[in-house]
Amino acid sequence: MIFFVVAKKDQGSAILRGIQISDQLNQLGVESKVVTESEIPKDEINSLFVWVKNINPDLIKQLPQNNHVYDVVDNYIYQKELVQSVIQSGMVDHLIVNNEFMKLEIHNENNISLKDISVIHHHWDPRISTAQKENQSNLTFGFLGSVASLAHTDNFLHYRTLADEYKVRFYDTEIGKDVSDLVNNDKKIVVTRNPDAMASLKIHFNCHISIRKNDGPESKYKTSAKVVTASALDHNILTTYEEAIKDILPNEYPFILKNTDLKSIKEMFDLIKADYADKKVLWKQGLEIMRSIKEKTSLSKIANDYLFIINKLN
Repeated sequence: MIFFVVAKKDQGSAILRGIQISDQLNQLGVESKVVTESEIPKDEINSLFVWVKNINPDLIKQLPQNNHVYDVVDNYIYQKELVQSVIQSGMVDHLIVNNEFMKLEIHNENNISLKDISVIHHHWDPRISTAQKENQSNLTFGFLGSVASLAHTDNFLHYRTLADEYKVRFYDTEIGKDVSDLVNNDKKIVVTRNPDAMASLKIHFNCHISIRKNDGPESKYKTSAKVVTASALDHNILTTYEEAIKDILPNEYPFILKNTDLKSIKEMFDLIKADYADKKVLWKQGLEIMRSIKEKTSLSKIANDYLFIINKLN
């Protein structure tokens, strides 16, 4: 049996890296289920536990006759010392990380063998296939994700300045609606989780934005979720050159920012606008690359990466 252990079953990481992967494995004939910590059968033996983002060392000690995999997700940003202590303790048999840079860094800093670390890139959420795309013939920039995170995580540098100048739309995937007016008027976003948010998207833009500080923890350890989401919608993305991006987007993708100063960012916005208003040469080149990303990061393809680890440990 494969158990995916999550903190709460309605959280984004639990749904994507737990529930969706588990469902896909069951379709492949691999018995799997998602549980919270309180639902873990304490007498379980000869099973595999995949801890998604959150991990409980005390519980692992109570389950010694099992294998344990830790899927770090983005916890290396928020609880790096805890993650490192778990790794160094040797209590997990395998580690899942977001990019090759992260894999090598953890190997070097924690004396863990490279064969015990796997890079699994983020898949795009299949629920996004039902999104209603509107106003797609005009270039519109948009931020898609947890808008509340802008207050504590640098997911969109200089967004207050850029949002006004380039008429950026903001769509909150936790709430399930456009919150551009709230962001533009600098009002607090009150998050009321909507379980149907991803299934009822109404997208009014066609160029996504992910601008994070180069060499910062977000750039180093975040997943590739934003770029694969854009690919799933057949959109382009204006993105900084993050470590996960380096793994999946080729260097010739035309809208990668190598610098994050405001001047460079504005120049990229202006380049996209000029190209789109002309013959869309770069725009079409970008979409072609994004189509290949969409194929490589489907749920079925990424679930096979988990299956490889499962087969290795069982």
